[in-house]
Amino acid sequence: MEQEGRSDITAHPLTERHTLSMAFEIKTVSRHAKRQGKHVLKSHLKLMEELEKNAMDALAQLESRQYRARAPLHVIRIHEFGLAFAGKFCIAASRTFQSAAGDDAWQEVDHKAVVFPKDVSEMVLSDGDADNDKMDVDD
Repeated sequence: MEQEGRSDITAHPLTERHTLSMAFEIKTVSRHAKRQGKHVLKSHLKLMEELEKNAMDALAQLESRQYRARAPLHVIRIHEFGLAFAGKFCIAASRTFQSAAGDDAWQEVDHKAVVFPKDVSEMVLSDGDADNDKMDVDD
């Protein structure tokens, strides 16, 4: 197991009893690959595959580096989010843990795998890239 660390973003929103915490781990995915010395756009399917893998890797990192151990003692519910970005497009995977106050025994109570919107297209994933028309597209 890896050493303890801290997530990219940790939030303790104001709740009635201050018992909620959120941890976010963020990963980025390049929309381009380098092939034969040229930068080419990754295919729509390859990009979606890498986004999903990175979001799940972010959740795995939250687990392996024991970020929950850094939660304040009064926190009894933690929402963890693995975020993966490709340019302006973002997907997330999440899970929720609960414990008794001051107890280190966290039980997973909810898990949401990565879900892509049905209307995600190549245009959405490549939006915001000023050099789209100058690059080859990888099929």
